[in-house]
Amino acid sequence: MQFSGFKKTGIHPVNADIFPDWMFAASLTTDIPEQNDPELQTPDLVGIHPITAFNKTEVDRYFQNLVNVQKTYKFLPDRIYNVDETGISTVPKETSKRLGVKQFGIISSWERRKNITVIAAFSASGNYIPPLFVFPRKRMSPHLQKNGPSGAIYTCTDNGWSNENVFSLWLKHFQNKV
Repeated sequence: MQFSGFKKTGIHPVNADIFPDWMFAASLTTDIPEQNDPELQTPDLVGIHPITAFNKTEVDRYFQNLVNVQKTYKFLPDRIYNVDETGISTVPKETSKRLGVKQFGIISSWERRKNITVIAAFSASGNYIPPLFVFPRKRMSPHLQKNGPSGAIYTCTDNGWSNENVFSLWLKHFQNKV
């Protein structure tokens, strides 16, 4: 029976055992377009700094520093964290729609293309610190925290970006959680 599903979707049955059950179930839904239908995607904008900083010399230097620090302090995986920030658009550039729907739209507002900054951390053992959200506003509103992740913290800056004060707030939050 599984092989008939793979035949329907064009996935070769020899590789059937490497696909998780959820992937197999998803391949049988009718909402997934046929594999030969092309899908247009908008590329993400990438600044020049991350591209130029990500080279063999810098990566080798990073891992050598990591080895040296690990030899000195002997951190366990649950004490090694990666902290990063990202900007999330309040209005998506593209939306998906169900096949057969002729018209759909989004409400346009003054907030179009404003970003919310999210700072998060994960440990090498899989633990995570609840995120910090930075909204582009003058004052924080309680409704922005409604249904947010448990333990997350929220703040505002004029442009929604991280700054010294936000990072200091994040470090205190991080220290309280670890």
